[in-house]
Amino acid sequence: MFRYLLFCLLLTNFLACTPESKGDTSTITSQKKVEITLLGQGESMSDMKFDQETLRVPEGAIVHLTLVNKSKAAGMLHNFVLVEFGKTANVALLAINAKDQDYVPKHAAIIAASPMARPGETVEVEFQAPPKGNYQFICSYPGHAMSMRGLFIVE
Repeated sequence: MFRYLLFCLLLTNFLACTPESKGDTSTITSQKKVEITLLGQGESMSDMKFDQETLRVPEGAIVHLTLVNKSKAAGMLHNFVLVEFGKTANVALLAINAKDQDYVPKHAAIIAASPMARPGETVEVEFQAPPKGNYQFICSYPGHAMSMRGLFIVE
């Protein structure tokens, strides 16, 4: 019985003095995943818009964005294009001549872009959130960027 008590005492002492293991954080690859649903709305050039004007995500998060085109009118094709702040006018202008690329031009300021969603369609895009800061998102279909735009904030 004495040996058993001695063993329990030593084991308790050993466990109490052992530092808590934090694990090897260099091998942890889990990242926060953020799910966003964005609606493209409106039946004409005068009333088209995204349902959200501001999107917020944590830095480095994996963003899974679902774009739902609620429009029914034939010319209301929509996409989601994430752009460096202040570069949307350049991207929108170049998009006019980028029909073969789904109106997403080759431009260094573009961070992510969804496929084009026809009326009633849903499309998805997944990307890693850029560094902390403010960015902008637009629909790059010709003529849409002036009213289909928003602020993308990485915190």
